[in-house]
Amino acid sequence: MYALFSGFIRLLLLGYGALAVFAFFEIRALLRNSKSIDSFQIDHGTLYVPMLLCFPSKLEVDGITLIDSINVTSHAYVEGVQCRQLDYIMIACASSLLFAAASCVLFVFCDFMARIVCCPFDLNSSSGMAIFVSFMLIQAGISVGALAEQNRFWVQHFKDIVYKLDVGLDVESYAHYFFLIGTALSSFGIAFLVIIDATCSRCCHHKETASRGEEEVDNAKSGILGWARKARTIEGDEKQAENGNYSFRTEDPREESSSITTSRSNNGHFTTPMPPWSEV
Repeated sequence: MYALFSGFIRLLLLGYGALAVFAFFEIRALLRNSKSIDSFQIDHGTLYVPMLLCFPSKLEVDGITLIDSINVTSHAYVEGVQCRQLDYIMIACASSLLFAAASCVLFVFCDFMARIVCCPFDLNSSSGMAIFVSFMLIQAGISVGALAEQNRFWVQHFKDIVYKLDVGLDVESYAHYFFLIGTALSSFGIAFLVIIDATCSRCCHHKETASRGEEEVDNAKSGILGWARKARTIEGDEKQAENGNYSFRTEDPREESSSITTSRSNNGHFTTPMPPWSEV
C-alpha cells in the first residue's frame, strides 16, 4: 500500500514540474505585456490590463493635498512616465516556479537511484531532500498566489470602471488568473503530501532496520549457543579420554564407515586394533 502511495506522489511531483513550466510562461507573457501605460490594449472586444505600479494623479491626506496633476512638475510627469513596471516581482515568482520544478525532478531521480541502491544515494538523503522540496513548493505557492491575487485586483478594478462606462468591453489579464492560482494551490497540496510520504518512509525504514537488528541479534545468540555446545562437547570428550575410554570415527575408502575404539592402558600407552581389511 505504501509503495503505491509513494509512486503516486512521484507522479504528482513530475506533473507539478510540467504545470510549473506552463505557469512560468504565463508569468512571462504578463511580464512582456506590462512594460508601460501603453500596454493597455483592446482585442476583439476585450480590454487587456497590464500589471503596473502607477503614480496617483491626486492624493489628499487630512485635508492636505499632497499630489495634484495641476501643480506637480516632477520629472516623471514631464516625460509622461507615471507607472512602474513590476518586473522584479514577476521575475522572482517565475524563478521560484522554475526552481520548484527542478527540485521536484531532481528529488524523483535521487529517490529512484536510492531505491535501486545506487551509490552514493540512500533513503536517508532522499528523506532529507523531500523536506527540502516541500519548502520549495510552499515558497513557490506563496509567491505565485500573491502575484495572482495582485493581478486579479487590478483586473477587477478596471472591470468596475469599464462596466460603469457601459462601453461593451470585457476586461482580462495577460495571464490566466485561475491557472496561476491553481498552480499555487497545487504547490501547497503536493508539499503536504510530500511531508506525509517522507514521514511514512522514515517510519517504515526505522521498522525495517529494527527488525533486521533483531534478526542479527538472534543469529549472534544462536552462534554463541552453538559455540558453547561445541565447547561442552569437547570438554566432555577430554574428560572421557582422561578416564581411559575415547572413541572416534574414521572414514574407510572401501566401506562407508568403520568404528575404531582406542583404549589407554594403565601405563599410559595407547593400543589400537588393526582394521579388518589389514588381515587380507
